Amino acid sequence: MRILSILTSFLIFCTSGYSQFIRGTITDIVNNNVIANASIYINNSTLGTTSSQGGKFQLHTKGLKKIELIVSHIGYNRYIQEIIIKENEDLNLSIKLSPEDASLENVVIEPYEKEDWKKWGRYFLNVFLGENEAALKCKVLNTDDITFRYFKKSKRLVAIAKKPLVVVNDYLGYNIKYDLMNFEADFNSNMTNYSGLVLFTEKDEKTKKKYIKNREKAYEGSKTEFLRSTFTKSWQEDGFEVKRMYRIYNAEKERMKEKVKLLVNNHIAKHGRFAFNVDSLIGNKDTIAYYHQKSREDNYEDVFSPHFLTPDSIIIATQPTTKDIYFNDYLYIVSKKAKEEKDYMLRYNINRAAYYQRSNLYLVEKNVPIRIFSDGNYAPTEQMIHFGYWSWRENVSTMLPSDYYPEKDLK
Repeated sequence: MRILSILTSFLIFCTSGYSQFIRGTITDIVNNNVIANASIYINNSTLGTTSSQGGKFQLHTKGLKKIELIVSHIGYNRYIQEIIIKENEDLNLSIKLSPEDASLENVVIEPYEKEDWKKWGRYFLNVFLGENEAALKCKVLNTDDITFRYFKKSKRLVAIAKKPLVVVNDYLGYNIKYDLMNFEADFNSNMTNYSGLVLFTEKDEKTKKKYIKNREKAYEGSKTEFLRSTFTKSWQEDGFEVKRMYRIYNAEKERMKEKVKLLVNNHIAKHGRFAFNVDSLIGNKDTIAYYHQKSREDNYEDVFSPHFLTPDSIIIATQPTTKDIYFNDYLYIVSKKAKEEKDYMLRYNINRAAYYQRSNLYLVEKNVPIRIFSDGNYAPTEQMIHFGYWSWRENVSTMLPSDYYPEKDLK
């Protein structure tokens, strides 16, 4: 497995103003030779270039405030550098790439089974591209570069791509290079996560106007729009209603599950894994009835505050170009501009009229705030998790570059 090399990865703070250009030279860290034709791009954007024969490059940042600069070349470890951009000062970087060590392999403690595309390909595409109108107009061109590992003991599926995935998105009008860093499905918790480094290019500059409506539809109610709206304190104007949400877990159901689990484990320890009836281990009829009653109950109940929040209620610090946000428990976010799509309702067997789109955010670590930027970027990215409608909607088929803005915002 390729080793991810983050050489001199740090936040660069410039002294004033917004930089327009990043310039630099790419060299080999071992012999200091220049590296031509290296790929240089800003992650999750349309902004990319290649190094010249002399190893030099120049890249326009187009007003982005926080970027991940990515440099890659065949035979070298990937280079990633986070940069905070301020005003009127171009950056000049000297970037050194380290050669890959082909002998280094990923150490796997848990044994796994190699699986093929025939078994897991459809599942992968449903997660990666989504299950919606947009996904039907997307195609991954190099699926042969994807391999799967299934860890039977922990019931996990891992997908590995030996080359960046090439995605044609004919719904939003982009060609996408997606360097898959991680893809894991945990079937115990029914949670799937994936991440990667992304470069967008227009399919055709002459025809991109025909994708305007689809791009605006993908943007409306999205997580990016919400974070931009939080930065500008314009939830109401942008159609967002936000409340606090508390999740009360069913402690009694969990207690009964653990009690029966202990009975089962003790039985197996004494008699082995022969067929047996769980009810016979419990014994008491009233207890059996109570156990089955609790088993049918929900694992938790969501309780909502009756009061709407304002952006100021979660913004805890303001800097000239950033804001810090923090909240306890969960945010319950309703987008009043967009309703649930038919594909979403079919996927989850919802038989009612479509509601407004409803999503949730929570912070992984307590007392660790999120820093947000006006373009919708935020850090640390692993600290904030979304679920609800965004879990279904936010995927590669509806993903927009960070330098995208709807037409109305550009006027």
